[in-house]
Amino acid sequence: MRSWVILLYEGLFPRPLQLTQAEEQLLEQLFPELQGAKIELYEQLPWFMLGSFAVGVALPHSFSRKKIRLYMDKPEGPLSLNNLATIVHELCHAQQYVLLARKHWGFGFFRPFMGYYFGHFMAQFFNLLFREGWRKAAYLAYREHPLERLPYAYEADFMAHYPQLASLSPFRQPMPKRPPLWAHALGLFFAFILALIRPCLEGLLLLSVFPLYHLLRRL
Repeated sequence: MRSWVILLYEGLFPRPLQLTQAEEQLLEQLFPELQGAKIELYEQLPWFMLGSFAVGVALPHSFSRKKIRLYMDKPEGPLSLNNLATIVHELCHAQQYVLLARKHWGFGFFRPFMGYYFGHFMAQFFNLLFREGWRKAAYLAYREHPLERLPYAYEADFMAHYPQLASLSPFRQPMPKRPPLWAHALGLFFAFILALIRPCLEGLLLLSVFPLYHLLRRL
């Protein structure tokens, strides 16, 4: 129980990721369009992704229109090349958030990016479900996702060019195509439900985990 309480607490209050000056300059060079964007980096995954296969994720702040939080599953010590590549991938998503926010309004989890992301995933998933089965359909819907293709391609280019990155062009994301109407509506509905539920769940967890965590630290 002690370990789960600590993990949940750290998932609710993840440690900020400290970049070196060289790492900051490198990322600014690759993502000039994110200058001035409200982006926070953390070296742990959020509480609801603990134990998952994910190594990183870009999520909207629950109480903001523009703030974006990038989480990564980082081991102790300096950033590795794989860690940097994960940050590059998630910053590609951050640029997609910013791009879509120029076109549509949003707040918390109810943002244009979430509607597009869930919408495209559901459209691909249901298109493949009866032909491939749910497990492979989910995998292909993710790997062939319109909002994942460019980030994965840019991540691969980053890995191939590193450390000679002078010839690597900054990331560019054209305006994504809107999902099919039915899938986009479902995606927006799912994002709206998450926008309502997540703050409530985190409030309940805080009321239970916060005192337990500090009690265990005293023992």
